[in-house]
Amino acid sequence: MQIHVARGGQELGLFSQDEVRKGFVSGQFQLTDYGWTEGQAAWTPLSAFPGLAPATPGMPQPATPPSIPSPPRKFVAAATGPAASPLPAGPHPISGVAIASMVCGIVGLTIVPILASIPAIICGHVAQSQINGAAGRIRGGGMALAGLITGYFGILMVPLLALLAGIALPVYGSVKARGLETKALSNAKQIAVACRQYATDHNGAFPKTLEELLPDYLQDREIFVCPFSRDADPMGYEYYGGKETDPPQNVLLVSKALSQGKRRVVMHVDTSGQVVRDMPALPPHPR
Repeated sequence: MQIHVARGGQELGLFSQDEVRKGFVSGQFQLTDYGWTEGQAAWTPLSAFPGLAPATPGMPQPATPPSIPSPPRKFVAAATGPAASPLPAGPHPISGVAIASMVCGIVGLTIVPILASIPAIICGHVAQSQINGAAGRIRGGGMALAGLITGYFGILMVPLLALLAGIALPVYGSVKARGLETKALSNAKQIAVACRQYATDHNGAFPKTLEELLPDYLQDREIFVCPFSRDADPMGYEYYGGKETDPPQNVLLVSKALSQGKRRVVMHVDTSGQVVRDMPALPPHPR
């Protein structure tokens, strides 16, 4: 019979009964050491093994720890094979393919969509096949599942973003054009109000040119730049002049540049203004 001998949580080796008996004589072993042989459910004090050492009166007996269902984990059996060791098996390894799947899935969501998402899906399926076929000897099922989810989502994210961009870009263009129209209309109204103030001080006549409004009636020359003008034309409005007694709906200002949809800002003598659609050409000067 071969006996595994351990002391203080460390295994000393595998010995025969004769070697254990001689060990008692030489002092190599003590009755308080533990032993285990194949077929036993737990480690047992050597003093409890029949025939190993003669009972000596007054010799202290080891106190067996209460209810040890299995030998301590840190004991390592010297013999090979699952049947030869009473020690529980260590943690099973994690599938490297599952780790690769999860990493590629995260990269596919954050850095390189599609390019990393496809490997994430492939590795995820391979890892799941390995784990299912290993009967519990390989871990990493959660990582493989995470790689599959992030991989598929990374692939679906590209057409989804393209769809959202297709919807958002026209809306953004329309909003931007509307903002330019509002700004151009505001500038034109300020110019028209300044013209009427000028007419009040000049016998009801508007200035011959808009330059005459500076600096007494308008302080900033930038107001003459129409927001529609891509080349920042210093005079972005066509000026028609006249008198404050002219018909209120006579045209006073028209933006030279066109906005999206051939729209121009038109300002009247009474300082009312509007955005006129489909007006490719400037109105003639009637006065």
